Amino acid sequence: MKERIDVTKVLFVSNGYSEDMMAAAIAAAVRSKTGMAVEGLPLVGPGLSYTGAGIDIEGPHRQMPPGAGFSLRDRNPTAIWRDIKHGLVELTLRQIAYIRRQARLYPGLKTVAVGDAFVLWMAGYGCLHPVFVDTPISAYIRPHRWLEKIVLKRAEVVFTRDEATARELQSSDINALFVGSSMLDCLEISGFDFGLPSRDCVALLPGSRVEAYGNLAVLLDIAADMAAHCEKGLDFLLAAAPTLTKNRLEEVFYKGGWRYLPTDAERGIIAKAECGQARLAVVRGYFGDLLLASIMVIGQAGTACEQAVGLGRPLLTFPGVGPQIRERFLLTQKRLLGEAVELLPADKEIITRRALQLLNDRSRLEHMSRVGQERMGGGGGVEAIADYLSRSCMIKEQADAIR
Repeated sequence: MKERIDVTKVLFVSNGYSEDMMAAAIAAAVRSKTGMAVEGLPLVGPGLSYTGAGIDIEGPHRQMPPGAGFSLRDRNPTAIWRDIKHGLVELTLRQIAYIRRQARLYPGLKTVAVGDAFVLWMAGYGCLHPVFVDTPISAYIRPHRWLEKIVLKRAEVVFTRDEATARELQSSDINALFVGSSMLDCLEISGFDFGLPSRDCVALLPGSRVEAYGNLAVLLDIAADMAAHCEKGLDFLLAAAPTLTKNRLEEVFYKGGWRYLPTDAERGIIAKAECGQARLAVVRGYFGDLLLASIMVIGQAGTACEQAVGLGRPLLTFPGVGPQIRERFLLTQKRLLGEAVELLPADKEIITRRALQLLNDRSRLEHMSRVGQERMGGGGGVEAIADYLSRSCMIKEQADAIR
């Protein structure tokens, strides 16, 4: 039987790619500020963001099918059965057992839940009052439901994704705070030089899942048409997620009639492409720099589009070719981001025409930019939450020392 270890430890529990990314950033900041032991537990994925930040993952975890863990929230019987078949229930029970075991081994354990109310419920097995970073729900979309509020009242503090949501929860006697967007803090901004001429640049975001290749084919057609009808000339920056392979990207370009020239770079500009008057750079990494270099974004992505809007980049979006970015999802995103987003039908001519109109309407672009920054609320969340955790854990350590 293992001996009880009376030290403070912080366990981060998260359930998705963007949630893992934010949790890893906060965990790294806490470790840097305090030197305490921190650990990540990704509930539905491999936790690459944790390992990339040098945060250990010790508990049970594995890659699940896309969308795993959301079946109960969406009340989709088919998805529920898919999750059960792929072992999500068995994995969840093992994760609960692991969290409980950590609580026994580390009496000073502090748990931090990053995600939805289910993650907070899971984190409660290790700490009576976990800290909660509430990522999916905003008062701009819908208020929290009564059952969610019951779970949220278990939290020591709830860090919300915007000020409006903090006010909504405070009205229900929940200790909620908005301290800035952790999502925006996760953007990589280094001043990378794309070597662009002094003319407008448009960012293309096809997404990161398997349907991104189909989305990309549509975006390339739009880019070629935009360049052909823009008198001032246009450049394009394509955000190529690490999940998209170079070979398949090259195939999509060739099928679309583009001349594709790969480079030797693994990060930065990994290829350049041309089609008629259109010039495009394929970029891996440096996503924050890519957004800052762009005047507008056209794309179909979740977190990436929200980050773009948060940096003040107007967004044109439309339903994608796969199961993820459908009209229902985009309507929710539109409610969240307001007039920073224009939701268009999946018609290439309509999208091209509207994009060119916006490029010639700087007052409208500036208005969309202001709205996006207001809705996302600016960065600073990672440092503020890490500061809170550092103070909270140090107080706990001092109390243990006195006893």
